[in-house]
Amino acid sequence: MSLKIKLLIVFAVLLVGARIALPYVAKHYLNKTLQNDLKGYTGSVADVDIALIRGAYSLDKLTLKKKNGKVPVPFLDVDKIDFSIEWQALFDGSLVAEITALHPRLNFVDGPSEAQTQTGEEGNWQATIDKLFPLRINKFVIRDGEVHFRNLHAKPKVDVFMNDLDLVARNLTNSEDISKTLVATIDGGAKIMGDGRFTTHLDLNPLQKQIPFNLDLSLESVPLTKLNDFFRAYAKIDMEQGTFNLYSEMTGENGKFNGYLKPIFKDAKVLDVKEDNEKPFRLIWEAGIGLVNTIFRNYPKDQVDTKIHGSGDFNNPEVDV
Repeated sequence: MSLKIKLLIVFAVLLVGARIALPYVAKHYLNKTLQNDLKGYTGSVADVDIALIRGAYSLDKLTLKKKNGKVPVPFLDVDKIDFSIEWQALFDGSLVAEITALHPRLNFVDGPSEAQTQTGEEGNWQATIDKLFPLRINKFVIRDGEVHFRNLHAKPKVDVFMNDLDLVARNLTNSEDISKTLVATIDGGAKIMGDGRFTTHLDLNPLQKQIPFNLDLSLESVPLTKLNDFFRAYAKIDMEQGTFNLYSEMTGENGKFNGYLKPIFKDAKVLDVKEDNEKPFRLIWEAGIGLVNTIFRNYPKDQVDTKIHGSGDFNNPEVDV
């Protein structure tokens, strides 16, 4: 056997060995980064798969938790994240990436102390993302996501959630080389508490210092009875029936914003005397809520609504209620 053939065999063996070892090396690096570099949080991945031909790798079971261990649910739990080169952009001369997250579950937690509260605001997320995903991200996709607001110490416990969340963010790099516009877009839709519907569309230019944006958002047909744990914990009332809708349009430019929120309560019923006659103080409170509901009711449509206008700048907002 010639020396050249022996060298080729050795090189092939090394290449195969490197390919076999690469996922384990990547997993070790990612877990070390998630455990040591996140401020206030720690994380892990169960497995890493690498597809060299596709220019991609995927993370199985990514979990992020608060470090002190006093919040029993993870901040983020994702079944799978796929990170890959965006080939269409590459053909146009730009090396950017796209990320798809399958069934991510995000938990915001309200608690009696800071250690028992989980908002994610203290995390240095951008620096960590840069280490996990080395290319600029141009497209971000969420499939079958969930977002929860929980209070595990309230009586009753609170879990208000959004499920079946699908979201697509495009042109995040704001490059005219791979898009006809510098505007990034975000489109999303989800269910609220299994029955209501959430939709949103956002246009923005994230590369400008004072980000211009145009936001449309709506919540429709959210059953008030499914929010009763929240109402009991935070407002000490029960809703017997009705639905909640919310519509909003907001624009921003040069650090200033302008828009409105329009909440609508339809067919809302707060009080049932027969069920509440053994709780006198709560009965008085709910009767007062019911009186306000009666005074402001739009009788032809059998709904309670108002329009909250907001305008100003982000450092000094002025809201007209």
